[in-house]
Amino acid sequence: MTAQSHSLEQEKVEIALFPIPEMVSFPGTTVPLHVFEPRYRALIRDCVRDERLVAVCHTRKQISDSKPNQSIEEMLKTNQASFEPFPVFSAGLCEIMETTEDGRLRVDVNMQARYRQVENQQMVPYRIVLCETLPDHPLEQEELGNSQTLMLSINKILGSIMDSQKPELNSADFLEPWLELSPSEYSDRIFSIFRFEAELMQDILETRNPYHRLQMIQALFIPEQQ
Repeated sequence: MTAQSHSLEQEKVEIALFPIPEMVSFPGTTVPLHVFEPRYRALIRDCVRDERLVAVCHTRKQISDSKPNQSIEEMLKTNQASFEPFPVFSAGLCEIMETTEDGRLRVDVNMQARYRQVENQQMVPYRIVLCETLPDHPLEQEELGNSQTLMLSINKILGSIMDSQKPELNSADFLEPWLELSPSEYSDRIFSIFRFEAELMQDILETRNPYHRLQMIQALFIPEQQ
């Protein structure tokens, strides 16, 4: 581990959690949200004001419904959710794209990095956790070469899928620039256009070796070619 990666790994930052079951997000992608629950509208507004990062994270338990007949004030003062978020997630700054007449928000969260939860900072009206960044492990020279080979292979698979499902698009023009990305960036970029079963995606997100992530991604796409 380099001194730089060690320093990044020890960095601590406050992140507000936006739990969504079955939702796993990756660095370098944008997650659109439709926010209607009062406490999460407060979360978004507070994070925009304070420039606090927001994590959209998969949960081990489903979020419970709000109790009926609660006032907005009661909703904001109680911890309504019963959920256990996965401790590794992506987070980034959010931008409010639209506010409807009834107060709902349409938001883009621009994921910038992986993080791991260290401890709780706040539980109500929404959860804030103290986190450390989770940088990738540096690749050995052989892994770097093998990663380039995997990227070429995956790009070919993606091109076949796009040509069969979206023949009006030029898959080469869309995908060839991806080969200029680093293995880390490439393995994350896949999830800007493809989704898989949430637990599989969570496993990939938590894998810190980009070469191993690419191997896992290729295995996901192999059935598409059979």
